[in-house]
Amino acid sequence: MSVREYRLAPHSSVYCSIAPEDDFVAGHLEAPLAGVTRLDAIVEHVDINSIERLTDVPFNPADGEIVLLPCTRELRPMEKLTLQVQLIAVGISDERTLGVYTFNHRSPNE
Repeated sequence: MSVREYRLAPHSSVYCSIAPEDDFVAGHLEAPLAGVTRLDAIVEHVDINSIERLTDVPFNPADGEIVLLPCTRELRPMEKLTLQVQLIAVGISDERTLGVYTFNHRSPNE
């Protein structure tokens, strides 16, 4: 299997793509997860003005990252897409942003 991987530090961006031979694309989002008990992600498709909140994202605090695996079937036909992911530590009485990550997807031909 061919896996294309991108690693992002908090508050960073990357230009990314998916090639015909790629079976999966993985986004590794580094984050300070020590002490976090619940993690949410706000995913914004900037180009189509769509926002979705994912609640209780599974994570292991010791890993210091979460991994996103987008659906390659949906990603492959897109020539251009800007996706922002905001990781949020959710506490009993507050929320705090751990990082914002921007994926600037372009087709390999662009």
